[in-house]
This record gives sequence, structure tokens and C-alpha cells, in this order.
Amino acid sequence: MALRCSRKAAAASLILLAVMLPKVADATLIDHGSFTTDTVTGLDWLDMTASVNMSYVGVSTQLGPSGTFAGYRYATVNEVESLWTDAGIIPGTPEPCTPSPACFAANVSSPAVQNLTALMGDTWPASYGFQGMIGLTSTPYSAPAWPGCDPYLCYVTPELRLYQSIPSEALVIEGLRNYIADPAYGSWLVRPTSVPEPGSLVMLASALACLSFFGLCWRTHSNRALPAITRLKRVARRDGRRSLVPRPGRNASLNAGRAGALDARRTIMGLPD
Repeated sequence: MALRCSRKAAAASLILLAVMLPKVADATLIDHGSFTTDTVTGLDWLDMTASVNMSYVGVSTQLGPSGTFAGYRYATVNEVESLWTDAGIIPGTPEPCTPSPACFAANVSSPAVQNLTALMGDTWPASYGFQGMIGLTSTPYSAPAWPGCDPYLCYVTPELRLYQSIPSEALVIEGLRNYIADPAYGSWLVRPTSVPEPGSLVMLASALACLSFFGLCWRTHSNRALPAITRLKRVARRDGRRSLVPRPGRNASLNAGRAGALDARRTIMGLPD
């Protein structure tokens, strides 16, 4: 019975994993409404539309414990490019850009850009004729990697452009002054994720399924064993009582044997019957 239960539990776990693992494989980016989790890097990305039309200085004042964006920080250009990679947007087909090698430009998959835009929001005004997003990072737009914008402080602004009839673009070629608030610009804001990864959830679900099936099997096995155990106890008690209750056949034999032994002693001693 225990072996059959073990097989049932294992089969149930395998079925659960078979159902869940394809979803895990497709769950590199997980939408949580106001933010998106990248399970590869372990970062939550705030929706771009949450910080649109705010300057770098304005957003920075809201990153503290009591601010609108508490817990978040500005992402670097490298972190943005990692997000694009995990979203299936880049590498794409490289395009020439300056200044090289700091800049990045590529024709990329429109469906991938569309998916990320659906998750994080479209910052481009309709009048631009394309969709996507552009935002500030913590990477300074300064020499020697970038031309700079002296005497002002500027930050690099990675962008995605989703076109309808031509290939979409992923670009890291521009910067924006830290005090400018532009209605087309948001900010790339991240924080360490606190949401369990799908793989962990599947392992937990599988473990719970195993425990549930083992518990069910144990209860079933115990319920079936109880009557047999009860019967054994009753038989043992009954046999115990039999050993204490006189049984006629056994007592008759004992009495006959005792009488024979007494007669033999009388004969040896010469006593009368």
C-alpha cells in the first residue's frame, strides 16, 4: 500500500511540474501591475509612465523612504541593456552610431518591443508617430565616454522606438540635462525584487502536493489497518481468557494421570487400595 501511495505522490508531482515548468520558462518578465520583475537579474522595474514628465532632480527627491519612489533607484545603462536582452529585444541588427563604443543602436524585433511597452508603458506622445519609451539613467552623459553637455549635468537616456512599417529600434545615443522635465521622458527605476521566482513557487507547490498525497495515503493505510489490529487484540484477549478457564478434556487427562501415579505409590508401599 505504501509503495502504491509513493508512486501516486511521485506521479502527481511530475504532472504538476509538467504543467508549471513551461510557464516558468516563459516567465523571464513578470507583470505585477505597477512594476515588472526580471527573474534573470532579480530586479523590479517601475513602470516608465509612473515618472514621465519628471526631471532627474525631481525624481531623485522622491527616492527616499517617504518619497513616491521609495525603495527604487536609478538604473545604469548596462542594467537597461540587460533588461532589453532578457526581454528578447537585443542584440538585434547593429547600426552605426557615435560616440563609439559608448553608444548603442540596433534594429530589433517589433513584437519584443511591443511586449515590453505593454508591460512598462508608452512614454512617447502620439504626435511622434511611434511608440515605446525613453528614460533617464544614473549613467552620466559626460567625457570621456560621451561628449558631455558642459556646463550642465546630463544623464544617458536609453530609448525604444516601435514602428509599424519599418524595423523597430533600440538606441543609447542621447542624454538629457538633469533639470529638464520632458513629457516624452520617464526614468529607468529599479529595486531588488521581493517576489518569489516562479521556479521556487513550483518547487513549493510540488512539495506540498507530495505531502498532501503522502498524508492521504497514510490516513487510508491507517484506517484499513485499524480493524485488523483490533481483531488481533481481541483474539489475544480471548486466548488469554482461555488459558485461565478450566477445559474439561484437559482436566480429565490430568485427573487420570494423577490417579495412576497414586495407585503406583500405594503398590510400592504395600498399602491397601
